[in-house]
Amino acid sequence: MHSPGASAPRPSLRLDGPLATRHQVRVIGSGARLVVFGNGLGTDQNAWRGVIDGLSPDISALLFDLSSLAPAPIAAYRCHTKQSVAVSWSCASRVHFATASWDASVCVWDPTSPSAPAARMSGSSAALHAVEWHPRSDRILACGGADGMLRCWDARGGVARV
Repeated sequence: MHSPGASAPRPSLRLDGPLATRHQVRVIGSGARLVVFGNGLGTDQNAWRGVIDGLSPDISALLFDLSSLAPAPIAAYRCHTKQSVAVSWSCASRVHFATASWDASVCVWDPTSPSAPAARMSGSSAALHAVEWHPRSDRILACGGADGMLRCWDARGGVARV
């Protein structure tokens, strides 16, 4: 136990893990008291330079970068030749999702297999703008697009009903 007013020893910090690397964590100084500085939103760790230079020797500064909090994709799904403009998750299967694209196609995906769609359906003559699953069926979905048509698909067979 330490006496009142005295600084407690600073616990050791691990700065070699993936989070420390992602957020560019670093410690400046060797004082027992620790002050934490975070930056982001268009700034970098240099924003704190004047403040850190003025800290007393018994203070260490821990810096980390908040701008790296932007989420990184965990998977990328490529099927369309033009922009994907709509996505819908199947409420019935709770696994599959469908995407619609300006390339006039619908792709059905299994998230565990991002390398290729489970099904790809085309038949529209114009760009698609919307896709939606039937609320109680993991087979039926509808899409609509620039040609004014609503198409209902059997996702297992790739058959369109106009």
